[in-house]
Amino acid sequence: MALYKNNSRRPNLGLIALEPRWMFDGAAAVDAAHAAPDAAAKALIPDAPAPVEVKAADPARNDGRKEVVFVDTSVAGYKTLEAAVGSGVEIEEIDAGQSGLAQIAKWAETHTGYDSISVLSHGSAATLNLGTDAITASSLADAVTRAELAELGHALKAGGDLLLYGCDVAKGEDGRQFIAGLAATTGADVAASDDATGRNGDWILESDTGVITATAIDVPDYGDRLAVTTNIWASDGTSGGTAILKEINPGGSSNPLDFTVFNGKLYFTATNATYGRELWVTDGTEAGTQLVKDIRSGSSSAFNNSYNQLVACNGWLYFAANNGTNGAELWRTDGTEANTQMVTDLWSGSNGGVDTGTRQTIAALNNVLYFVGYGSAAGTQLWSYDGATVSRVHTVWVSKVVAASDKLFLAANDTTLGHYDQLWKSDGTTGGTVAVKDFGSNSMVWSNTSYATFSFSAVGDKLYFSPYTTTYGAEPWVSDGTTAGTVLLKDIVAGGTTSGYPSSGDSSAAGGFFQWTAGDGNVYFTTQTGDLYKTDGTAAGTAKVNGVSTVYGAEYSTATMYLGGNDGTNGNELLSWNGAALSLVKDINAGSGSSMPVYFARTGGKLYFTPFQLSDSNGAELWTSDGTAGGTALVKDINAGSSGSNVTSITVYNNKLYFSARSASPNTAPTFVTASAKALSVAFNGTAVDLKPDLHVSDSDSSQTETWSQSVAPSHGTLSFSSATATSGSTDVTPGGTITYTPTTGYSGSDTFTVQVSDGNGGTATRVFNVTVASNVSPTFVTGTAKALSLSYNSAAVDLKPDLHVSDSDSGQTETWSQSVAPSHGTLSFSSATATSGSTDVTPGGTITYTPTAGYSGTDTFTVQVSDGAVTATRVFNVTVAAKPADPAPPPPPPPPTAPPAPPVVVVVPQAPPQPVSELPKTIVRDTAPPSVFVPATTPIPSAPTAADAPKAPAGPVADAPKAPVGEVSKAVAPLVPVVVAPPVIPVVMTPQFTPTAGDGGFRVPVVTGTQGGPPVEGLLALRPEVQVPPVTDGPIRVALPVDAFVHSRSDAVVTLSAARVTGQPLPSWLNFDSRSGTLAGQPPADFKGTMVVRIVARDDKGQEATITVRINGLPEKTGAVRDGNVIKLGSHHRDKPVGKIAFTQQLKQAGRFAAIRFS
Repeated sequence: MALYKNNSRRPNLGLIALEPRWMFDGAAAVDAAHAAPDAAAKALIPDAPAPVEVKAADPARNDGRKEVVFVDTSVAGYKTLEAAVGSGVEIEEIDAGQSGLAQIAKWAETHTGYDSISVLSHGSAATLNLGTDAITASSLADAVTRAELAELGHALKAGGDLLLYGCDVAKGEDGRQFIAGLAATTGADVAASDDATGRNGDWILESDTGVITATAIDVPDYGDRLAVTTNIWASDGTSGGTAILKEINPGGSSNPLDFTVFNGKLYFTATNATYGRELWVTDGTEAGTQLVKDIRSGSSSAFNNSYNQLVACNGWLYFAANNGTNGAELWRTDGTEANTQMVTDLWSGSNGGVDTGTRQTIAALNNVLYFVGYGSAAGTQLWSYDGATVSRVHTVWVSKVVAASDKLFLAANDTTLGHYDQLWKSDGTTGGTVAVKDFGSNSMVWSNTSYATFSFSAVGDKLYFSPYTTTYGAEPWVSDGTTAGTVLLKDIVAGGTTSGYPSSGDSSAAGGFFQWTAGDGNVYFTTQTGDLYKTDGTAAGTAKVNGVSTVYGAEYSTATMYLGGNDGTNGNELLSWNGAALSLVKDINAGSGSSMPVYFARTGGKLYFTPFQLSDSNGAELWTSDGTAGGTALVKDINAGSSGSNVTSITVYNNKLYFSARSASPNTAPTFVTASAKALSVAFNGTAVDLKPDLHVSDSDSSQTETWSQSVAPSHGTLSFSSATATSGSTDVTPGGTITYTPTTGYSGSDTFTVQVSDGNGGTATRVFNVTVASNVSPTFVTGTAKALSLSYNSAAVDLKPDLHVSDSDSGQTETWSQSVAPSHGTLSFSSATATSGSTDVTPGGTITYTPTAGYSGTDTFTVQVSDGAVTATRVFNVTVAAKPADPAPPPPPPPPTAPPAPPVVVVVPQAPPQPVSELPKTIVRDTAPPSVFVPATTPIPSAPTAADAPKAPAGPVADAPKAPVGEVSKAVAPLVPVVVAPPVIPVVMTPQFTPTAGDGGFRVPVVTGTQGGPPVEGLLALRPEVQVPPVTDGPIRVALPVDAFVHSRSDAVVTLSAARVTGQPLPSWLNFDSRSGTLAGQPPADFKGTMVVRIVARDDKGQEATITVRINGLPEKTGAVRDGNVIKLGSHHRDKPVGKIAFTQQLKQAGRFAAIRFS
């Protein structure tokens, strides 16, 4: 607390007792607060219990000051306020259910000498709430209130202070006059707040009447307000389901009015400190309650503060509004800001073409809108708007318009008769707008201000209304739109003076006349005195409903009418009428006192209403009834205490009630942004799941600490909360810290738990989580459950990890690989063979190997398993260990001396005559059988396979003899160039089979089954990795791969070929490659020289590759080369003379010199 000082001059006000009344006297010198009240005044104070003392005053601990703080226990979080009171300051608690002022007066009888009295209670403009009391300026004229306030002042020292912290107590001129009256009545210096105190406000007392020296209270962390405000509320008919829908004007009243259901939403006008009174819309949720548009920019209001007419027509909602520039004009909206627009500036400029705050000036008929407006200063006339054009219907002056089922009824004055408004009708055209009846002078509108409102109600195709005439006064009439059909229903009060015209009464009574059908088709209305009448539309059929009076409202939507009326015994209470008899439903204010039910509405088979005069401990609040005394009860005490919430404008929307109600500033409980139950899916043995994204809350109260905690624990998991708090004051409050759920290890199935949030001031909310813990997903091996493994004899350790990848979508589990069935002829080894699950391809870590037993050959089998901690999967390995290679044969004895061997010969497969160069194909030739192979003369040449007959491969290993020198051959040029091939890389055993072809062109290769003494053949092999092509001539070349250039261990393998230069570049344009036959063909250019190396790659259907290189030699740079056009024969040259037969060795030397050979 801090010392509160104000140096303004204290007025010298006092009270003087004059007879039975008290009067303010600004010039009085006597301070009534310090003179004992006279016995007569003191005797007026009602007996009441004293407040409850929380702690006594101790001036020694408060700088010698004696001070007291009264705390109204109806204030939310009042204990928080008490905790902020300083040391040595007395605290007294006021019982919220009794008169607060009487309790303080009782305390003052035994307490004197105080420097200050502070009051922490609710307030509003020029109003102080204390317990069940609502003290206003008019209260100060009450003798009891004056006596109680004088007793309070008697407890103060001279110059003592009275501090009032309620919101808005000193607001405006009325508020300042109010605290001046309190100062005069108590003799104290009074200080009070003129704005919000607490949440969204401050603790400064801005207005005072004198020098204030009291210790001020400051509670910056208080999360509520000391206010009574009027806001929009919603109710489902239960206490728990009744709450403020939205604080449209935080810290103050929004005073919602004009509730209208349109296009599936509820529209209304409301006041906000930023926007003034504007149009709002709601879908029934706080988030869906929004400003439609700030029509009049800034804090000025576009709408009237008492009444505004909202009329739906042809998909639009029409109303009168003032944008501050054009004055009040006709507007419309479809519910969006963009389409909220002025229809027309009827009276150009700021004058305004229509009136706001008037009733029955807008009506809709046959999808056309009609309204009363000013086209100029000439007066108000009837206008129409068909959605495109605004037109004047008639020049007659019009004050009211209502729509019957087939016509418009008008209260209009054509200015020619010199009379007031008469009854007119209109079909929307100028010619169809005519007078119905002239009632004579002084009709329809009365000079007496008491009769400023008259009834004008359309029921079906008739108008029920109450014109004033000099003959009958104000009485009920009916009109069918014709002169003859416009008749007096009843002269209820005979004569032309004061009469009982139908009262407008409650808004639910439709302006005094209302229709209720109980099988009799009657129309019911109430008179000015509250009597109930019924009529069948004729004078003879109009009569009073006996047994009831002072009816101010009714509900008539069902076969039973409910009304608030006086049955002569129980006061004005809830009654029912079945068309024949009246019955008391419940004597709410027991005895002869009245509760006066008004503002009726019905939904869900129940009746809702406000007992407006109820003065019990709850006051005027929302009630409900099922038609029985036992089923008639309070819904909720919205404004705690007897002052009541004054529920008005009850409207049904989407089977819920929406209304205006007054309440002390409540603590707004937090609500989850998404309140419905949350479905949560969690993996088996899953890690902790973050719940924070699903636990955001909305709480408009500022500076409160929201705390998230466990409400209902899970049965199969753990909820964890760490620093799970946040500060309120937003529509989206995110929890801090961590909030997680972890399922029990090994559990799968359903689980549920509930999380709650608390604002620390009694407001809580909960959210349910329905959890599905997935079943454990078993790990599965990616490549099947069995693996064939071929190993060489005495193989080293084989890495098994590439064959042990698994798929396991469960996250966060540890996969462990281990031995399931041991091998019989080897060793399985595992080292750190683990990994984390959560993927479709989980690779084992560490090492996993198999080593066959040394010296063993044959088959073996073993099984590896993987486990995720709950289930396992296995994979079988079938191993074949190759036989031990045969020992090499001993070297043969040296051969006996023999005669020198015959010279070797070059064997050339006969070929077809060469084609002319121009006829050689430039594209790859398809469906060509594999070619022959150039081999030494001592070795049989394999035959090319055909589609009908596979070639006969050698039964034994292929052996290579030394390469034979190239000799002179026939002069005929063969289509296939002889080549020199490398020897086989290993000795293989061939079968008679060749691999198959493929639809897109495969190269058939021999199938081998094994080797003799070498490493095993597995898959594709380049058996002869190099092919040499002799130097080319000046003609075309055609080179085919040997049949056994490539071999394969699988008979079902599909082999394809591709060719490119060894540098990776494509083949030159003159050289083509046939991948089906393995043939290179083309016409070398004239300047081709040197050596071109071609790489031919074979690839099988498993992706295995093998490579052969083909070296093609060009012409040398020597004179007389083939490119010169001369034929060079082996053993001769144009510079040499024939010397006879030349030895074969010499021929080879010559061939080497000339670097080109032409067979001729």
